[in-house]
Amino acid sequence: MKLIFDGDSWTFGSEIVDPKLAAQYNDDVHPGAYDHLQDNDWYRVPKLYAHKMAELLDCDYVNLSCPADDNKTILDRTMAYIASEYISQNLPTDELFVIIGWSSPERNSFWWTELESDTPPYRFRLLPHNGHTLKDRELKLWEMYVEHLWNPEEYITRHVSTVLAFQNFCKAHNIKWLCYNAFYQLPTVLDTRPSSWADLDMNTQLNNVDLCGYTYSQNGKRCGRKLEFNSLWDTVDPVRFYKKNQPNNTFKSFMTANLDDPWVGWHPNSDAHSIWARELVEYIHSHQLYT
Repeated sequence: MKLIFDGDSWTFGSEIVDPKLAAQYNDDVHPGAYDHLQDNDWYRVPKLYAHKMAELLDCDYVNLSCPADDNKTILDRTMAYIASEYISQNLPTDELFVIIGWSSPERNSFWWTELESDTPPYRFRLLPHNGHTLKDRELKLWEMYVEHLWNPEEYITRHVSTVLAFQNFCKAHNIKWLCYNAFYQLPTVLDTRPSSWADLDMNTQLNNVDLCGYTYSQNGKRCGRKLEFNSLWDTVDPVRFYKKNQPNNTFKSFMTANLDDPWVGWHPNSDAHSIWARELVEYIHSHQLYT
């Protein structure tokens, strides 16, 4: 078996920094600046739940995660990696076990193009809770998005479609899988302190969205129906989606319930990664997810 992990900064292990390395830089440097420093890998990587799970399960692994990612990017990267490394090479996929920690559903991404520039298009991650680092044009888009497009009708339904696409890809290629929500940020709260994060109750959110209707022809007769995503959400595996529709169903809720101080800055510390690794391994064993 080979484990494949993907997610955002919570899976990547942001802010887990070698103190000696951090001391070499100005104290004003945000810990996230160390995320991609290769010199910090030896310190950060062994402390992550991905590394610890691989040790507990005695198998190889790859961690594809990237800080600040949105779920569509996470899904695209996961499928592209498996397609290029296994499917296109005619290598078996039935020994793969993919684990994804979904980011906040509100995050989005777009391919950004500067028409009057030689700069090639790049993937612009839009985080509704944070726009202070954006350039002028990006900031304008962010402001319009937050004011007009940031609503459950958009991001909750998109989350359902993303999870289903992941599930169906794995089923199509006989890949074992598990996913979970890393954390969730209430859409009306711009203050992203950990104390303001809450678990994502998909059923409640889906029941509250006000989606438009559509018309169709059935045997020549015009019919109408309201667009709803509850039935789609019901098709998501209730076991392979960690504690689906149950309370305390996130990495964040588990670590805060089991540790007095699980944080390093805005992210899980090494102790939180350790207990999460044990929790997921126990969950996999108890539900026989190898089969």
